[in-house]
Amino acid sequence: MDVHCIDCHLPPKRHILNYTVKKSKHGLKDAYGFYFKYSADYDWVIKSSPEIASGFVYKESCLECHTNLFPLTLSDIGSDAHLRYEINSNEKRCITCHISVGHFDPLANFSNIAFCSELVADTIYQESARVESFEQFTETIPGTSISINMKAVPGGTFIMGSMTGMPFLQADEIPPCEAYVDSFWLA
Repeated sequence: MDVHCIDCHLPPKRHILNYTVKKSKHGLKDAYGFYFKYSADYDWVIKSSPEIASGFVYKESCLECHTNLFPLTLSDIGSDAHLRYEINSNEKRCITCHISVGHFDPLANFSNIAFCSELVADTIYQESARVESFEQFTETIPGTSISINMKAVPGGTFIMGSMTGMPFLQADEIPPCEAYVDSFWLA
């Protein structure tokens, strides 16, 4: 698969407004740097830090190429980190952990990516949460550092099915009947 600079360093083209704004912003910065800065003065180590790089790499771009975050070849540590990312996707960025994999390096060993400590916690849970009443709780998955907030959803009854004459009615939707759902927890 060919990957070009803009595939990571600009939002996907289907996000046309965001794409155009970011392309203009980066283009102006590049032009300014070309005409007014000396590239030997750049501190590339600082420019390659996650804090700076996150301004030049977009989550939408990562997810455009990597729609499956749990491929069969993903390590246990990677699965742990990706699950934590999905649970906290509003706060976490792909670039935080994958800062070293963006630019092609024929000698790179991607099987030993160092995942950030934010996503892979030091605590490994030994047992599941103990649930003693029907209320919100945090589930812990033994052998991992993953915890999941569980919300209590009370059971009840509802009418399942449709009345005759409804648009798009299917034969298996009639007659309507009362259905009961037990209480359950939802992540």
